[in-house]
Amino acid sequence: MEQMKVKKRYWLFKFDEYYPCGGMNDFVGSFDSFNEAKDKFNSYAPVYNLVYGEIFDSVNNTIEELELPIAPLYSS
Repeated sequence: MEQMKVKKRYWLFKFDEYYPCGGMNDFVGSFDSFNEAKDKFNSYAPVYNLVYGEIFDSVNNTIEELELPIAPLYSS
């Protein structure tokens, strides 16, 4: 198993609505700031067609859910 670097305060998890891997399999990385983690999620989202993510604050033990709007399949 690949060693994960979780030394920083904010941990980013990304997952697809239908195919989350679960737990640390959805782990992207750890970051010094909330905004740095959120920016990373926003940069991954269009590449991996992501809609959902979470940022875990390892100091306060809180989770911030991230959700991007889904583009409509058809336009009128």
